[in-house]
Amino acid sequence: DLRMPEMNGRELCQMLRTQEGLEGLKIVILTAYSEEEAKEELVGLDYDSILSKPIPIRVFVDHLSSLLAK
Repeated sequence: DLRMPEMNGRELCQMLRTQEGLEGLKIVILTAYSEEEAKEELVGLDYDSILSKPIPIRVFVDHLSSLLAK
């Protein structure tokens, strides 16, 4: 999530992308922001997709399944 205590989603994404051994990790941003607002917040970051909350669990699972199949 973009809004987390201690470390926000942007910081976490940056940290994960620099960790050795996690090069193929899929990063999904889950946020209360609209997709457009989130994209503005995440300019310059390497992430795989953005999902806006609330999101039905079935849509969430289908999205993750599709992403992992790539």
